[in-house]
Amino acid sequence: VQTEIVVQSSPSGESNHQHIHHYVHHYHQPGHRMHHLHISIGPTVGVQSARSELVFPPVLPPELMPFPLLTRHMYRLEDYMRVVEQRRLAAVNRGATQETIERFTFPHKYKRIKRATDELEDNTEKCTICLSEFEDSEDVRRLPCMHLFHVECVDQWLSSNKRCPICRVDIETHLNKDTPT
Repeated sequence: VQTEIVVQSSPSGESNHQHIHHYVHHYHQPGHRMHHLHISIGPTVGVQSARSELVFPPVLPPELMPFPLLTRHMYRLEDYMRVVEQRRLAAVNRGATQETIERFTFPHKYKRIKRATDELEDNTEKCTICLSEFEDSEDVRRLPCMHLFHVECVDQWLSSNKRCPICRVDIETHLNKDTPT
């Protein structure tokens, strides 16, 4: 089966030049598939059927789309483009500034507290970024989620990603949720 679609080159009909696009459908047992499809997108170009002289707007609503499979693929393309744009925007500014880090975290000197269970178990605290044990009087930073890290390790992490490396809580929104409004 062959279908013809006429696409006018100029939106206002200034030129008599028209393109005729042929769409060939091959029918198979389970259903039909479109093996070749040519789509041209231009500013306000209308699509006109060669057989019925109907003019479709440049962006067709789903109920007027001449090819149902094309509608589904256009929605998938729009969804894909939306995801790509969201990822691009997220990658632009994911880290925290040093001012934000200082404002929403608690830097202090580490002091190990002896507990009765320490003798029975190995409860040494470690920085989960560098995997080193904390030493007394070492500079550490506690995040709003209460996770503890070396200042140098966590500041480097937070400059590229403002979420806790363990629980992924955003350092800014965690405190804002607890703050009464």
